[in-house]
Amino acid sequence: MTLEKIIEIADKAYPGGDGLVSLSAKDNTQNGDTLGLFIAQELRDVYDPGMTDAEQVWEAERAMMTAFEQIEVVLHAFEIAAAQTVKKEANG
Repeated sequence: MTLEKIIEIADKAYPGGDGLVSLSAKDNTQNGDTLGLFIAQELRDVYDPGMTDAEQVWEAERAMMTAFEQIEVVLHAFEIAAAQTVKKEANG
């Protein structure tokens, strides 16, 4: 499977992307969408033309899941910070 096909799969799923993942992959620019660029870079980083199609899809899925898990940890840190800020402000 080609990198372009992997990117196309991401593009079709990307909400409101309008091809921004593909554009980011082609010219390595943000095109106003840093998440699209991030996805394109992650997929490019894990792409290996020697893999089978199934391995390519699995590796792309693994990369996206790893990114999701890392973002989830950061999100949780902001949830904690928000709760602490609200509590601090409520206590004066």
